[in-house]
Amino acid sequence: MEGRRAQSAAVRLGLVALSAALILTTGVRTSEAQDTFDVQRFRPIPTRSLGYWNATSGMIAPHMGIEAGLLLNYADSPLVLGLDQSDDVAAEIVARQLQMDLVASIGLFDRLEVGLVVPVVLYQRGDDLSLVPSAPDPGAGVGDIRIVPKVLLFSQATEDDMSGFSASFLLNTFIPTGESENFRGEDFRIEPRFALEYGIPTGDRTTRIALNLGYLVRPAADYVVLEVDDAITWSVAASIPIPSIPLSIVPEVSGEISPLADTFTVQESPAEATLGLKYLINEMVLIEAGASLGLGEGYETPLWRGIFGVSYVHRPASDTDGDGYTDDEDGCPEQAEDWDNFEDEDGCPEADNDNDGVMDADDACPLVPEDLDGTEDADGCPDGDNDGDQIVDEADQCPEEPEDFDGFEDTNGCPDPDNDRDGFLDGVDQCPMEAEVMNGFEDEDGCPDEAPVVE
Repeated sequence: MEGRRAQSAAVRLGLVALSAALILTTGVRTSEAQDTFDVQRFRPIPTRSLGYWNATSGMIAPHMGIEAGLLLNYADSPLVLGLDQSDDVAAEIVARQLQMDLVASIGLFDRLEVGLVVPVVLYQRGDDLSLVPSAPDPGAGVGDIRIVPKVLLFSQATEDDMSGFSASFLLNTFIPTGESENFRGEDFRIEPRFALEYGIPTGDRTTRIALNLGYLVRPAADYVVLEVDDAITWSVAASIPIPSIPLSIVPEVSGEISPLADTFTVQESPAEATLGLKYLINEMVLIEAGASLGLGEGYETPLWRGIFGVSYVHRPASDTDGDGYTDDEDGCPEQAEDWDNFEDEDGCPEADNDNDGVMDADDACPLVPEDLDGTEDADGCPDGDNDGDQIVDEADQCPEEPEDFDGFEDTNGCPDPDNDRDGFLDGVDQCPMEAEVMNGFEDEDGCPDEAPVVE
């Protein structure tokens, strides 16, 4: 046992690079091996619309995308062991198991997803043999609750266009709420896992292929001839859409490899192949059904498994241009509203609010149209007093010539260069308000003069 634990520690150090989270959890191994373990290896991902069966998508749910559902799975002979090294005597430790999983998840900030899985064993039965320690209780009971935080690492894909690469990291965290003596739970476990996915456009939908690779840190268990310990977890899955209907074919192969075992055995390397369908009704209700076959004789591997599930899927309405108006209420779903206090309720940007031909970016008065009167028309502002004589253009008889305010007809807005109209401009007229009398006497001063009488 001591040699095995030394080997365990050495291998652990080699796997630290898989996840920083693993460094924090290497202390969860119990000092003494437990007698039993959780026999259920169908561990559904909580976000059912994006995930596969056990495998998770490289993408995550959008911000405030919510899912909640229920899955049933029946496993036939998930734990059959030889009771001696020759396997001449075998017992169905767990012969039949019916389990319900309650799942829920929420997406946050388009970067994080948090999921919850509550497994409930509804029925379980095995051989009642005196040779078998810890024969399972046939009654119902809660298994180990899982909390599943997931972080998006990068993505070329979105829910609207799933083509391209995406990658994520999740931390399957098992809370020890199940009864280990009844094969419904274990001590604290944790599984850091990476998911890589690639989407290939297929008509108006996308075929997706996913690869998951993780490391399950679990307490060691020695049961009869079986040694259960940490495991490298893997899965390969696909989602193949059926044209014209929201139905997908979902094949998956998943399994575990124990890196800490003294020798490699088939019994300690469970694997399972699953094939099923997922049907999304009105983009709101997901129905899924599948069947699995055990690959080999690994522990937790049933002869066959049946799966059925139904989930509610809520997605917030899309806002493609990010202006706060959802696409279904946005007059311009691909052009963001410019929020300039002019017709901001339609979701469309207005490049020229006042329609004066001067774009708002260059318009000093974007909400008041230019009057296009030939005076400073490039600034976008109407010129109410073009000549600056403080008589508005509407009342100004000469809007392009300022009033001279010389005490003569100063209200009409027109300059009067010769107030008395005697032909002498006011600037040289010594009597600008009195007309010159052209009588041949000092007619050049602009003032009326009486010519002297010559006697």
